[in-house]
Amino acid sequence: SGEVLAAKAPHARHRPASLIKMLLALVVIDELPPNKIVQATKTDASQECTCIGIKAWQRYPVHKLFTGLLISSGNDAAHTLGTALGGNGKALRKMNAIARMLGALDTRAATVSGRGGTGMSSSAYDLALIYRAAMQQPRFAKAVRTTEMRFRWHERKRPITLYNDNRLLHGPDAYPGFLGGKTGFTD
Repeated sequence: SGEVLAAKAPHARHRPASLIKMLLALVVIDELPPNKIVQATKTDASQECTCIGIKAWQRYPVHKLFTGLLISSGNDAAHTLGTALGGNGKALRKMNAIARMLGALDTRAATVSGRGGTGMSSSAYDLALIYRAAMQQPRFAKAVRTTEMRFRWHERKRPITLYNDNRLLHGPDAYPGFLGGKTGFTD
């Protein structure tokens, strides 16, 4: 129902880390068809990792980048999708516009991946709003419950398998009835 059952400092601002990728995912859903092919740049491929293995000048379908963004928290995938949206500056403006539209007023995205970024912040309240909106999108819901995906990181190499890093979804820590989610880590 979206009803808040409990909260402690729900509007306290913190660094959202990779959870900011949920906003990028919402922009991608609105603007990039899943089967569109995008070419990674040298800058896309050289992001500080966590990465899914993007290589410069290789071409990737949006749906593979999108899923890698959410299950393996690929910073290289985030940058590549930002580039495909017209550049990371334009992608950030769109991410922040969606946050405002959702009423997530404690949120300011400063990078598409959640890495660094002066002034980037969010709150538990805002992340709940963003997550609720994201889970209403079938592409997002399907991606975050994907446990593994074959990914061809280079056209002349064997595909690799990407695994969902959310331990609540699979393995010994699996939580019955869990629908999927996006993880994040910050110091």
